[in-house]
Amino acid sequence: MVPVSAQAVAEAPVKFADYPFKLGVASGDPLPDGLVIWTRLMPVPFDPNGAGTAPITVRWQVAEDEGFSEIAKSGAVIAYCENAHAVHVEVMGLRPERQYFYRFIAGGEESPKGRAFTLPEPGKHVEQFRFALASCQSFTDGYYAAYRDMIAADPRLIIHAGDYIYEQDWIGGMRRLPVPEALDLAGYRALYAAYKLDPLLQDAHAGAPWLSIWDDHEVENDWGGNFSQGGLDAEAFMRRKAAAFKARFEHMPVRLGTRPIKGKVQLYQRSVVGDLLQFDLLDCRQFRDNPACMGNPRTFRSFTEMCKQVTDGGRSMLGRQQESWLYRGLGIFGAKWNALVQTTLLSPFDFIAGDTGAYDMDGWDGYSASRQRLLDTIAAKKIANPVSLGGNIHAYYTGVIGRQAMDKGSKPLVSEVVGTSISSGGGGDDRHKNTLAQFGENPGSRFFENRKRGYVLCDVSHKRWDNQFRVIADVRDKNSKASTLATATIEDGIVDVNNS
Repeated sequence: MVPVSAQAVAEAPVKFADYPFKLGVASGDPLPDGLVIWTRLMPVPFDPNGAGTAPITVRWQVAEDEGFSEIAKSGAVIAYCENAHAVHVEVMGLRPERQYFYRFIAGGEESPKGRAFTLPEPGKHVEQFRFALASCQSFTDGYYAAYRDMIAADPRLIIHAGDYIYEQDWIGGMRRLPVPEALDLAGYRALYAAYKLDPLLQDAHAGAPWLSIWDDHEVENDWGGNFSQGGLDAEAFMRRKAAAFKARFEHMPVRLGTRPIKGKVQLYQRSVVGDLLQFDLLDCRQFRDNPACMGNPRTFRSFTEMCKQVTDGGRSMLGRQQESWLYRGLGIFGAKWNALVQTTLLSPFDFIAGDTGAYDMDGWDGYSASRQRLLDTIAAKKIANPVSLGGNIHAYYTGVIGRQAMDKGSKPLVSEVVGTSISSGGGGDDRHKNTLAQFGENPGSRFFENRKRGYVLCDVSHKRWDNQFRVIADVRDKNSKASTLATATIEDGIVDVNNS
């Protein structure tokens, strides 16, 4: 397709059937001098041609004040039907460590206002930084009251560790989805639209910039590489992944460089906050080898005894190219804290009492050699204050990971904090009781709570990293109040997590 210039499109007036900015606005991937702003024109929910089929000019403004009297940057971008009339603007030339406001204008209509923040310059001294960690927000399982509390806490950044959507309704739930299961581009677009119509999720996007990775449900439960847990043949699964990848790009505030090309996406990235924090965000799905030890399930889903395959040095959770990228850049900015943002529990965890074990083959335990290479690199490079951040397990978890991960007596090397789900179910009292009973066989474990939904509010200084486990009273109530269930602190230079 030949691109259409903004000037040419501007000459063709557009009139929408209804308000076009129903999905709100978002910002993401902040830098010291810029960030991404996003919106999608969708005047008629779930109608693929609701905004017409012609290219549409969308004007944008970034201002230093909420009243937009001091415009810092402005311009125009084209929204194309083949991209669901979504737009991504990479705004550059902004000032570091600043608050900005942004909006879009199309067809005489003005979008909601969004607020975003640029980051401090690398190496600049930063006393303290607040961010929030979220994951797993099944639309059908409940409401997003956690996001209301999150924005009220005023973080400068929101990190989402995956399962932004669920490809189908697993439980039946409280809220209905427009399709029973997404298998093609139209289905995934409809799911993203349903999620983004939620006003609390819109507020979370409009209130702070996001950094995000994906987990399995953005495509299919427990997928990885070319492995389809649903049993699709190679060609059908390739089509499904391509549809899921494109829909995600269209609906998230991410850079143009993450646009899917030939069925691949450059998702992993690095972000730095002055001299305080380095984030390495990982793609734990796209490049992994097929699951290990699947012949003898011990409990449910992918939990099984260890087999020789998990220690095969040729297997990888991240893929060799991503591993090389990660190892080259670990600690490269000399920050006080180095955070690995990945999708799940990095710690080994045995879920069955006794001499035999049951480990999650869909997680890092199924890629034990790959995890050990990561730990070896952290140790060899003497990375300062390594902290693993994750989601996926629908539970709060804290612990430490030993220098030799599978050696229960090994000296601690990495601290770990995992956040519970925004709304997805957590397994209830039985899971809580059984998991706590296993702590004695998992000496790196410090804290586990799966019965509450919420997020982690992180306050990081040069002396300590404080985590508040914020929980909502009732996921079924969109107006539910929030409180702090527990806190966890990691001190500078000490590999451990102290809970209270």
